[in-house]
Amino acid sequence: MAASKDPENIESGQTGSGPLRAIADLRATARWIITAAAGVGAVLVAGVPLTGLGRLDGLDLVFAIAALGAALCAIGTAIAMVARVFATPYVTLESLHQNHRKSAGGGDKNPVGATIQAIGLVREELFADQAEHIGKLYERLESVNAALRAPPRQWPWRRVIPHDVQVRELAELRVAVSRVVDFANHDAIRRQFVGLYRRLAAAAVVTTLGVGVYAYLASRPADPDLVTKPTPVLVSIPVGDAIRTQLGPRCPLGRVPAVAVSGFLRQPTVVTIPTAECLGARFKVPAGTVVVPAKELPKLVG
Repeated sequence: MAASKDPENIESGQTGSGPLRAIADLRATARWIITAAAGVGAVLVAGVPLTGLGRLDGLDLVFAIAALGAALCAIGTAIAMVARVFATPYVTLESLHQNHRKSAGGGDKNPVGATIQAIGLVREELFADQAEHIGKLYERLESVNAALRAPPRQWPWRRVIPHDVQVRELAELRVAVSRVVDFANHDAIRRQFVGLYRRLAAAAVVTTLGVGVYAYLASRPADPDLVTKPTPVLVSIPVGDAIRTQLGPRCPLGRVPAVAVSGFLRQPTVVTIPTAECLGARFKVPAGTVVVPAKELPKLVG
């Protein structure tokens, strides 16, 4: 008895059809690729030191987030592309017949058209004993099925084909059709895999570069001027700068007590300490400002 062609047998490879065994192998490969890609994504999420983002600032922070996001997106895209193999539409003799008619009439070609061309190259092995081409094979199958469904009629001037002869002819046609459809479905999945090669290679390159850039930015030594905690400083602001309006008209710009809260000590963001002459304000010090670390801050104005 011929092996059943239900999806369960196809997935497990328990079938005598070469193309169906090849389909099962391709889908097993797709499962392996998805598992491997998901494993890489899990390792990235679990092993990448996300705490390194906390000490990055400015463009470094933007580049690190973009690199990590690109790597994770590339992995997700690769999984989605490979998963499409499991959703490949089933190719039937009807769809092959319709596309054969379109190509014969000069119609637009589609992916099934390429499969029809591949079938034509191995026609002698698949169905040459039954028909000249896909369209003829479908027409013979349709004709025999119609004859078997029609009620028997006896006409003296018409030769009646015996029922058992029609049944044998249908069995032979079904064998040929089965070979053609199995080959067509294998060819459709194989073409999807061929089309994935470059995309998967691109996703691998993006993932590698993204992880490499993020790891470099997150693990390189911190800039010694990086403000990692509130630091007392004395700020000498150039005369005539617009910041005077925030500090008050009597504030001596040559020695403003403040606390650096972010950025780098050479040009940090500071919060000034309210004194009898200066008001409290938060701003990023302008270019040309001299910033000197202080041991302690003056007391706040009570």
